[in-house]
Amino acid sequence: MTDFLAVLKFLAILSTGIWGVIGLRVDYKDDDGKITKWGKYALFGTILSAIIAASIQGVEVHKQRGDEAAAQSKTRKELERHTELLVNIKRAIQPIQDITVTAWVRVPMEHKAFAGYTKRLRTGINAYVEKPEWKPNEIEVLDSFDYETFKRTVTGVRVYVTSPLFPDETKEAAAHNVLGERFSLSFRIYKKSKGGEITPTDFTAALNSRADLIFDVSTDGSAETHNPVMLNYGIPTEDIALQCNLLKADPAWWTSNGQLVAVPDLSESIMVINFGLQNAPLEVEYQDAFLGAMRGATIDLLFIRFGIREFRIANDDLKKHVDENERTCFVYQFPTLPD
Repeated sequence: MTDFLAVLKFLAILSTGIWGVIGLRVDYKDDDGKITKWGKYALFGTILSAIIAASIQGVEVHKQRGDEAAAQSKTRKELERHTELLVNIKRAIQPIQDITVTAWVRVPMEHKAFAGYTKRLRTGINAYVEKPEWKPNEIEVLDSFDYETFKRTVTGVRVYVTSPLFPDETKEAAAHNVLGERFSLSFRIYKKSKGGEITPTDFTAALNSRADLIFDVSTDGSAETHNPVMLNYGIPTEDIALQCNLLKADPAWWTSNGQLVAVPDLSESIMVINFGLQNAPLEVEYQDAFLGAMRGATIDLLFIRFGIREFRIANDDLKKHVDENERTCFVYQFPTLPD
């Protein structure tokens, strides 16, 4: 096609030249000033050659634009292919695996069923603060230092599960059910829908809909630490916070439909968190205390790690819901994540 247009263009230029020479060599007007026959031939040939040359030029311009558009389309497709390749590489190096959770859960202990334990805990902590002893992995004082006054202030006490101040499973069953060694958190994650459907925002809706990924962590399960659970007692607030450290989610018990396989899949997803049922007491006399504590509990801070990516979730990032059955859940929406 290109060679054919080049030949035509050459012939048009040659024809224009020939007819121009003819026009100069012959008389194109007679004595009366009228155009002669050869003059008409020369004029017609020149105009025809110009039209052919202009048409060829138009065809070349159209072809050039088409070639440019094809080149741009090819470049765009190559860029999309490379972008998709990079996205797949990023997804491959950020799989959802090795999930670990660290959480600080503040638990109200006003119920009368906890009165005996909270009194013993308060008495023991006050005695320890007055006469502290070095008891590693059992109890330690938490304090802050003011660099202006050079004074150290006691802000709390950390009680490890091996400490005698930890709730006794037999004598302090109610407190042990809430703060004991079988505390668990359940997580249900719903991938953002391209159709824009509403995702669950409360515990009832979460139970009645299919999550894309479900997993649990428990203080009596596996953890990346020798101290998976401990109590933080605030001074002078007397708040009790349960600290769960590096709890691992056992992949054998995950429920997944394959929609969430890499960290980028979490972008703008909804996560519903609730306290696991395995730490709920079977004894009727303790259930009211347990439900009251769970209803008033607050997740102060949460670190959740998916493989190499960790998310820090503060209390302000969570929306708390309590349904008509006094079941508590917390709802979190992941931020927009780059592909």
